[in-house]
Amino acid sequence: MKRLLCGTLAACSMLATAQAADCAFANRQTRTMAGCLMYINQDDTVRIPNYISPFDTVDDISGAMSIATTDEPSYMAAYAVILKDGSLLTWSNNEYYQLGRSDSTAYPQKILSDIVSVSCGTVHMLAVKTDNTLWGWGDNSSNQLSNLYNTQTPTLLMTDVQDAVACSISSMAIKTDGSLWIWGNGNKNYGEAPDGVCYGSTPTKVMDHVIAASGGDTFFVAVKDDYTLWSWGDNNLGQLGNGTYNSSVTPVQIMSNVKSVCAGKDFALALTNNGDVYRWGAVNGHEVEGGNLPRKIADHVVSISAEYLRCSALKSDGTVLRWDGDELIDNVENIKLPERIYGKPSTWAQAEVNEALNLQLVPDNLADKYQQSITRQEFCHLAVNMLEQKTGKNILALTQEQNVSVNYNAFSDCDDADVAVINALGIVNGYGNGKFGPNNRITREQAATMLMKTAKVLGLIVPNSTSITFNDMSHVSNWAKEGVQFITACQTGNARVMNGTSSGVFTPKGNYSREQAIITFKRLYHVC
Repeated sequence: MKRLLCGTLAACSMLATAQAADCAFANRQTRTMAGCLMYINQDDTVRIPNYISPFDTVDDISGAMSIATTDEPSYMAAYAVILKDGSLLTWSNNEYYQLGRSDSTAYPQKILSDIVSVSCGTVHMLAVKTDNTLWGWGDNSSNQLSNLYNTQTPTLLMTDVQDAVACSISSMAIKTDGSLWIWGNGNKNYGEAPDGVCYGSTPTKVMDHVIAASGGDTFFVAVKDDYTLWSWGDNNLGQLGNGTYNSSVTPVQIMSNVKSVCAGKDFALALTNNGDVYRWGAVNGHEVEGGNLPRKIADHVVSISAEYLRCSALKSDGTVLRWDGDELIDNVENIKLPERIYGKPSTWAQAEVNEALNLQLVPDNLADKYQQSITRQEFCHLAVNMLEQKTGKNILALTQEQNVSVNYNAFSDCDDADVAVINALGIVNGYGNGKFGPNNRITREQAATMLMKTAKVLGLIVPNSTSITFNDMSHVSNWAKEGVQFITACQTGNARVMNGTSSGVFTPKGNYSREQAIITFKRLYHVC
């Protein structure tokens, strides 16, 4: 759960233990320390290569947290840096309004606050704020800013966004529900982009369950929450990495075990969960080694980045490798490794989430992206944490105390020890045939049932308050009715462990977010 961004014509900002942008995104827990055109030093200052003299440190910046740049260092180049206080600084000659202000300057100046990610396209920029709003500015000649005109003022584009990427002439956004939306690439009515990848000015939903994504000139790539990598669009130079040169309007799976991806003009990089980097496609019209199939080019990597023709990889020892086509241009040393930073819960949830954090009820991997729907595996992590904190015992000691035998090979699709323990305690079941579905989202009725079973493991057999009658109880599955009635009858102070979504309505099939799960576990902690 980390991320880096890089950029096709850009070295942008994020990583799912590395994400990339013109091009990429995922959880806001790390930032881009090293792109192709800019780097963050160990002392949090910023370094830029000018390709004439050695790397220069930008004296005006300290406390840098994440970086983004566009294209080659030329008259079009623009730079963006997020500081640790959330300030966004930009500088360039402002040829295409990329600075988000009216002047042009070679000196960094603040344009926005409360920024968690920024991405630079060729002639536009996108930034996501802590409240999950997406802001854009710059040139809009290809509808990359949706329905806006060219604008030098940061303007609200979308809400409920967890990450976004400014591609060459298009834009991508992953919403808090994991859905991927794309717009731009010319005028959809006139088919300005080839092979059906022109999305026009209206954001189009492309797929669900996305944790990272990226785009080149005329193709796109995305990573799903099961770590499969998908590509679609133009494929005349092998950009899709599927072993053919046939273009595809619909996404096609090309790899597995991938946690982040980034795209250049006609090539792409993928970073696997074990730190290996694969590349495919073409640079300057010439296929890279491996051509239309992913080929390994580096290992021990924590983040990746791509620009128009170059790409780079940040290794775990702080060294950056940079390629121009197949040629390894140079190594850059002493670059700061991505550091963990945390997103914020919704305003209504902040007080109770903070209380849960203080009680150490929230696992480290869930202390971010609070608005995202919680998965079955993540719910098990919360359950284990809560049981350990409430009982003061290691979870294995608790299973032994209850004479429970844990089968760590119960599921063929999940080897998570927490899942095995929670399954053994009877709190969660599989789907049959050895399948657990670790990345499946949890519904409200499923959450209620699992919370009830967690309470019973802690010895709470009878709720401490009266049950609530919901108008939509007929929509609750038969197996879930006991759980809904039980958990909504548990109360701590004036708060029920779980409430309805509105007056008299439970919405059993509705999604359940991380912050909702954290709060209900915290309340159950007090009830038990």
